[in-house]
Amino acid sequence: MPEKIIIYGLSSLGLRIAEFLKQTGTEFSVATYPASPYLSKLKESCANVIEEDLSNTGLLERLGIADASAIILPSSDEQFNLQASLQAVELNPEIRVVLRLFNINLAAKLENSMKDFKVISASQVSSAAFATAALLEKPVLSFKASDNIFSFFKIPCSLFAHKTVSEAENELNLKIVSLNKIAFPCENEKIPDHGELCVFSEFAGGYEFAKHTFIEKNDTAVKDPKKEKSSLSKRFCGMDRILRNTLTALVSVIVFCIAYFYSFEDLSFINAVYFVVTVLTTTGFGDISLKDSSTISKLVGIMLMLSGLSLFTILFAIVTDTLIKKRMELMLGRKRSRLSGHIVLCGTGDVGVRILEDLLALGEKAVVIEKDPENKFMNTVKELNAPFIISDATLEKTLADANITHAKAIICAMDDDIKNLEVGLNAKALNKDIRVVLRIFDKDFASRIEKYFDIHYALSSSYIAAPAFASAAQGTGIVNTLEIERERLLLVKGNSDVTKDGVKPLFVLNEDGTFRIGKGPAELAGNDTMFYLRKA
Repeated sequence: MPEKIIIYGLSSLGLRIAEFLKQTGTEFSVATYPASPYLSKLKESCANVIEEDLSNTGLLERLGIADASAIILPSSDEQFNLQASLQAVELNPEIRVVLRLFNINLAAKLENSMKDFKVISASQVSSAAFATAALLEKPVLSFKASDNIFSFFKIPCSLFAHKTVSEAENELNLKIVSLNKIAFPCENEKIPDHGELCVFSEFAGGYEFAKHTFIEKNDTAVKDPKKEKSSLSKRFCGMDRILRNTLTALVSVIVFCIAYFYSFEDLSFINAVYFVVTVLTTTGFGDISLKDSSTISKLVGIMLMLSGLSLFTILFAIVTDTLIKKRMELMLGRKRSRLSGHIVLCGTGDVGVRILEDLLALGEKAVVIEKDPENKFMNTVKELNAPFIISDATLEKTLADANITHAKAIICAMDDDIKNLEVGLNAKALNKDIRVVLRIFDKDFASRIEKYFDIHYALSSSYIAAPAFASAAQGTGIVNTLEIERERLLLVKGNSDVTKDGVKPLFVLNEDGTFRIGKGPAELAGNDTMFYLRKA
């Protein structure tokens, strides 16, 4: 009996899931609110669409929930997803439920307590692709398995020129997926000195042998002493006017008094310095005094005491005020960043905060820009100790505060495609060498943006996450898809026969979360899982 899948509640993710199911020839139907903005696009992929209020308790029955094999709940409203999933289980206890939920801790509890429940975080599935796109020169696809990030990316053939595919794979613990656009090259095929390889590797390990494919900032330039002096002079002139005048007056008083007591009180230079410092700090040991000095010397001493007291009071007040302001700026996200070689992340929605977690896990420095101080994910940003700026990322001043001119990449992960594009173009205008990664809903629009606006990568989180939801509903084990010169490859996890043609084993994920580059089912033990590529 063919499988029948219900998509209940439409979102950008739901639309992408429908497109994926159509590609695989799976029978499915969709229920959505009549006002859904994705409705017209959906009807291109699905003939069986019901437009109705989803809170209607009889709707699931009319959709044929009793005969359905699975139900997918991709709405961004997590409470709705949970309520609808429980209603579906009541009507069909044997149905497979695929639920969208951000909270992965709650997800694990639901999966353990409910039969045939698969809970997936769309942001968790897609975030690795955004994080690695900001670092890799030519990324193809990245995904997470356990706590590890794995990547497919392209490198020059010249790295392994004249070696066989097998020799290159064994030497650096990687997998060569394609050679000059031909998928799954033979193990004994020689690698030429020209062209391109698509390789698979654990991300951190791949960094060691493909550093030239990563974006790196050169911070080792020789410093020019003249420029350093000029910079110090500019900093002093740009200082707060009251602070600058107070410091100038204090230094002038100190220099004058040291010179006077050295010249007219027969004190050595060090004793003159010592005396002036004890007077200014009101220490007054009494070992040197002006009791028997001239009237002029006593007047100079009085001037030193009064000016020192007043100037130090003003100085302490300014310093205290500055420290409080800096602390408040830090708390309110208004502090200008001084980082260099960092990544600027715009938007801390469910996708943005996952990207931030991945960047920090990879050891990268990141500055977050978020417009809404009440954003529910800002507490997570603070817990991660990531510097942040509360401001509008579309403003050039905000990007300047994030030190965009010294950043190596910017990831625009807001929910608005146009704003993401605007921020990306503004960043390019301020730093022509910066790497730009945009979150864009429509894949075709994303491709055009890359082509016409010189944007490095425009990615759709819903497009990346859709195969995981569809596969969970189908029970096929498909993790994602990638294309090699228009040939569609499926990334699959399972224990299939990987020795047959059209299949490329990648790695084995051990039960304890560690991994090893695998060659076949013979390497599996216990609850180990094989990840492999196969042609669609």
